[in-house]
Amino acid sequence: MDLILSWRKPNGENCTINPVKLGVYELFIGRTPIDPHGPRIYFFDETERFKVFSGHQNIYVSRKHLLVVISDRTVILRDHGPRGTGSKNGTLVAIGCGETVKLHGDSIELSRNDISRGVMIHIPDPSIFTVNMFEDHAVMSSPDRGGEDAFVRRISLGSVVVEENEESRMFVPNTFLERPATIYFQLYVKIDRLLQHIKHEDLPNATATLSVIKESYNELQRVEGENVFIKEHIEAIEKMLEEIVKIERLQRYGEKDRILRLLLDCLYELKGYLMQKIE
Repeated sequence: MDLILSWRKPNGENCTINPVKLGVYELFIGRTPIDPHGPRIYFFDETERFKVFSGHQNIYVSRKHLLVVISDRTVILRDHGPRGTGSKNGTLVAIGCGETVKLHGDSIELSRNDISRGVMIHIPDPSIFTVNMFEDHAVMSSPDRGGEDAFVRRISLGSVVVEENEESRMFVPNTFLERPATIYFQLYVKIDRLLQHIKHEDLPNATATLSVIKESYNELQRVEGENVFIKEHIEAIEKMLEEIVKIERLQRYGEKDRILRLLLDCLYELKGYLMQKIE
C-alpha cells in the first residue's frame, strides 16, 4: 500500500511524504534526542538513515512516540514510547467522520477501507502537530459528489526535505486533505488543550492556543460555511481572556475568579458541542 503522510508546517506550508516509495515500511513519529535546535518532531526509521523533519517542536511528544507499520493490505499504528511500552501522553486517531480512538501503549490496525475514509493522527498537543493519512491512489470525491463525507482536496506547491545521511532531496507537489469532520476533531482537541491552560491559569499559552483555534475555525468556515454557535463561543472566549488579562494587571482578583468560572463553562459547552459533531 502506498501511504501518504500529510501535515502542515507552522508557516502554513503543506507537506507530504510517501515512505513506501523511499523503501521504508516501518517508521516512527517522534522527538529528536538531545538537540541544540530544540525538541524537533520528525519521521524516521530504526536506523535513522531515513529522516524527515516536520518543522515542528513539541516537548510532549515522546522519543519514539508512534510506530507506523505499512503492509500490502493494512497499516498498524502503535503508541510506542521510548521503551516500547507506550508514550507518556498517548496518541489520538480519528477514522472517518465519527470514530475516535485513544491509543496508550496499544495498537490499532487500519484497513484500506479505514484509510479511504480518512485517518487523522494527533500527536499529542492539538496546537502543534497533526498528521493526515491516505492512500496514494485513493479515490477522492468532490463536495458536489460525495455529500457530507466528501473529501475536499487542496493542492499546493511546497516542499519537504528528506535527510538521508548528508544528502537532501525535495518532493513536490504536496497534497493536503481537509474535511469538516477532521477540522471538528482538531477544534475539539485544541479546545481541550485551552481548557487545561485555563485551569492552570496559564494565560500566555491560553492566548496562543486561542489563536490556533481561530485559524482552525477559519478553515472550517472555508470548507463548510459559517457556524454561528462556534463563532459566538470563540468570540466570547476571546473577550473573557482579554478581560482576565486586564484584571490581572489591575489586581482585581475577585472579579477574575468570576470570569474564570464563566470562561470554563463556555469552554465545556463548546467542547460538548464539538464532541457531538465527531461522534
